[in-house]
Amino acid sequence: MKKAVIVNQTVLPGYHMPMGFESLNPFKKTRADRLKKNLKTAVEEEKLNFRVDFDNTYGDIEQLKMDGTDFYIFTPFVSDHVELHLLEGKEYVVLTDEEYTDGETARIIRKMKWLDYV
Repeated sequence: MKKAVIVNQTVLPGYHMPMGFESLNPFKKTRADRLKKNLKTAVEEEKLNFRVDFDNTYGDIEQLKMDGTDFYIFTPFVSDHVELHLLEGKEYVVLTDEEYTDGETARIIRKMKWLDYV
């Protein structure tokens, strides 16, 4: 089974919290939660050989590579801070603001289907 990871931003309270970051309220559904739920549902419907995980991180690519991640899904805010050149030979998708806000998974699923057949 291949491993797909949604790489989301981490916000520390009181530490430079620009607009657009997720709320720290544990009772509020975040956009990342909605995306993960939609993606898991789509993977099950398409019967793809992927396990979807979630990583709240500052974009530590080396750690994710050591964990055996096959496919990376970057949220819009994290993609600005991650060194994508470290992902040589790995597949990834950088979500647009619209895809992330709406929880759209079509482009991610197309890429997963391609990876599943390769």
